[in-house]
Amino acid sequence: MPLSYNLDQTNCFTVLMTKHLSCDLSSVYISSPIGSMIIKSCTKGLHSVSQSDAIDDSNFDVIAGKCKSVKHDMDPKQLEKHYPIINDCVAWLSLYFSEPQMISSLQLPELCPTVATDKFHGRVWITLAQQVGLGSTVSYKDLAKMAGSPGAARAVGSAMANNPFQIVVPCHRVLPSSGRLGNYAYGKKNKVKSWLLHHEGVSVLI
Repeated sequence: MPLSYNLDQTNCFTVLMTKHLSCDLSSVYISSPIGSMIIKSCTKGLHSVSQSDAIDDSNFDVIAGKCKSVKHDMDPKQLEKHYPIINDCVAWLSLYFSEPQMISSLQLPELCPTVATDKFHGRVWITLAQQVGLGSTVSYKDLAKMAGSPGAARAVGSAMANNPFQIVVPCHRVLPSSGRLGNYAYGKKNKVKSWLLHHEGVSVLI
């Protein structure tokens, strides 16, 4: 399933310029199989990748369609030139949704180091992104061990709750020790988590 995005300032898919600490941010709204998403980045890396807050279990619906090409209204060369981090993330997400089995062929998009104001959270995010791949899941307890902090399962839960990089840092792959789905986005987007895992070939009990 492709992503479509539009950088035309005259409509809702637009590049927005904001500020975060010492970083000048660019934001791009995209449409995806799981609905509207927004990508925020500076020149040093991503600041966030997130699904619209308006999407929850009461209205989540997978967009239908078979076209695998990325559609946009801006010259790809201009996107790559002016917004390279966002361009890389769009390419990564597009491959994730269209051919997930090929996602390991692309490098993870760069994450801005200023985002992880909590060092533990940052370490957990990187560990999860680098060591828990497509089709795999991990418990909070085991992720704590992998991040070098055995016994810090509750703190890992906090890191997941504060993860700003949806899908790129795959907190949907983190499950309770029971192996069940658990709560995603404080239980508001469990259908999204179930869809992402199913998309990756993983079946989990709700």
